[in-house]
Amino acid sequence: MIFSLKKLKQLANLDKSITLEDVTKAINSIGFELESATKLNNIQGIKFGHIIELYKNPNADNLTVCQIQFADKQRTIQTRATNLKQDDYVMAFVPGASSGEVIFAAKELKGIISEGMLVSLNELGFDSSLVSKEVADGIFSFKKVDLNLDPLDYFDLDDYLLDIKILANRADANSYLIMAKELAAYFRINSQTIVIKNKPSFKSSFVFEDFLDNKLTGFEAKMDEDFELSIQDQLLLLKSSIKLVNPVVDLSNLTLIMTGQPVHVYDVDKLNSQKLVPAIKSQVKETVLGNKEVEISNALVICNENEEVLAFPAVIGLEKNAVDKNSKNILFEIGIFDTQQTRKTTKELKINNLTSNRAIKNFALGSLDLAHKFLKSYLNNFSFPINLATISKKEITFDLHKMKHIAGIEFYKDADFKNVLVSLKSLGFEFDFPNKKVKIPTYRYDIELNEDMLEEFLRFFGYTKLEPTLPKNSVFKIQAFDVLKEQIRALGFTEVKTYTLVSQLKNEFNPFNFTEQINLSTFLSKERETIRNTQAISISEIVEYNLKRKIEAVSFFEVGMINSEINSLVLASTEFNFYQLKQKLLNLFSLDFEFVRTDSEQFHNGVSAKIYYNNVLLGWIGKPHPKLKLANAFYLEINLDKLQEFLVKNNKFQAYNINELKTRDITFTLDKKESIKDNIAKLKQIPGIFSISLKDSIYINEKHKITLHLVCDEKSIEFINKIYENLIQFFYL
Repeated sequence: MIFSLKKLKQLANLDKSITLEDVTKAINSIGFELESATKLNNIQGIKFGHIIELYKNPNADNLTVCQIQFADKQRTIQTRATNLKQDDYVMAFVPGASSGEVIFAAKELKGIISEGMLVSLNELGFDSSLVSKEVADGIFSFKKVDLNLDPLDYFDLDDYLLDIKILANRADANSYLIMAKELAAYFRINSQTIVIKNKPSFKSSFVFEDFLDNKLTGFEAKMDEDFELSIQDQLLLLKSSIKLVNPVVDLSNLTLIMTGQPVHVYDVDKLNSQKLVPAIKSQVKETVLGNKEVEISNALVICNENEEVLAFPAVIGLEKNAVDKNSKNILFEIGIFDTQQTRKTTKELKINNLTSNRAIKNFALGSLDLAHKFLKSYLNNFSFPINLATISKKEITFDLHKMKHIAGIEFYKDADFKNVLVSLKSLGFEFDFPNKKVKIPTYRYDIELNEDMLEEFLRFFGYTKLEPTLPKNSVFKIQAFDVLKEQIRALGFTEVKTYTLVSQLKNEFNPFNFTEQINLSTFLSKERETIRNTQAISISEIVEYNLKRKIEAVSFFEVGMINSEINSLVLASTEFNFYQLKQKLLNLFSLDFEFVRTDSEQFHNGVSAKIYYNNVLLGWIGKPHPKLKLANAFYLEINLDKLQEFLVKNNKFQAYNINELKTRDITFTLDKKESIKDNIAKLKQIPGIFSISLKDSIYINEKHKITLHLVCDEKSIEFINKIYENLIQFFYL
């Protein structure tokens, strides 16, 4: 965005001692980038003048002689312009003034000495196509002004235009008020605040309604007969290459560059209804501003209750309700609209302007409130807001200890950290350090996570204070996953790689029951907007792709990340069933896992189980519920981070019993619906049992007889005999 250096310094309350170089350093330090700084003009020495008398040069029909009073004396200057009249105030290049390498001097024109040249907008460095033809072809004139003032300073003409690159997640900074706030925070001073001199004087009869993700607010105003923007404000619009139209439209455009919030204006007397609502309509044919007819198939529009289209919100208005110089009853529409639908509408209309470019980026609700306040600071007679609720600050948690590990420095113990807090508090952050909470300014939409808050701290702490350090080459506590991958490949699986990011719609499957879903603040596609809660979502797409190509026997695996940086292993197979996958898991890790039948609506509960070890949930095996529409295969997923806690870190040789193991069959008589689970758990507590497996199962007279096959040593048989001699029957092989 293009910014005026003088306007930024005024809004940020920066004194004249702060130079362009200081501002450049500040901009680059707080996370933005100054791409260029261009001087508005190369003018020196111009002065204010008051036209006392006008008359035609008797020797030339196209020259007008102007008698002009300056602060030091009266001068005669001739001009070809026809828009001047007596009592106008103008600026002039008097003798000694310069424009670039041209130095002005008195010169005879058709028999009369002309002591300089009058100034037009073009000489000041502005694009004359952005103003009316009368102003473009004529001399720049204005109302009474103190002749002793310096025109370059008074009209902010001794200025630089700064082209500042704004990060994609900081669209709010595409505005003077926010950028000035940032600069003031860097220099640790308070920026200017918006002053509203008047209170709402009436209640509007207009009704605004929201629609889906579209938030519509506004208010009504009765304009003063002599309402107009100051010359300084008009020139500020020209510095942003915005065309001057009429005072009300100019005010809406000024609000856009000052607050970053698009505003649309309607002539109340041209509206046939008092209800406005956003809607998506097909086959829209209307005449937009500029008397251009458009016809598009699908568009986001503002309608009344009769479904009459009133505007293309945040893109362009319509001629039938346009505000002109005679409009006095104005309806201001201030909204936040669905960015994807706005982008489609802009593309179909083939319109690319400052408003639409801002509207296709994200907004926070605080932008609405900021625009309301800014507009009302210029108005005297306005209504109470329409459909604008109180906006409260969002609160998130932060952890300085975690931030230290990411930043590699205990920045919060530095003496300058108190200055960082001063800067952030001036931006509107509210800290509760005992409870590790912070409230975020209402205009910020990009701060969601601990890492986002770390970036805010470091912006004002200074990235240059972060010293680069070499990574430590430390040995893993357990063997690297590469060995694990080789083992899985040996079991008949092929490794695949998938995206960690998925759509929120697909992320419905949550087998680990994570309480928090990790969403991205900004994303390039709706297909990649959140971190997956299970790798089954991603690997299912690969299985489905192969099945559609008639490759029906597939077995894949992946080691990847889920949710909050959790490493997991997923297997997916159409070749191996539940029991075969279960055995492969046991072969991989040699742990006595417990498999508990699922009862969740997320699973196909007839063929699925949760995987536990030492009563800790490690994973799941089976099939997701068909409603989740994952590929028809068996899946197994294990949380590798939790599994590492139970893996043996150092295997040491232990003496073992070289005697031959014994086998025993134990039969339990259970009620029809009684589970064998508790009996198996008791057996597992007996030392010396090598394995337990199911040998036989039969129902007799409403009783369930289950025979287990045990492989164990001699001591465990003696132990079993003592415990179970009255409860079980032994069958020696």
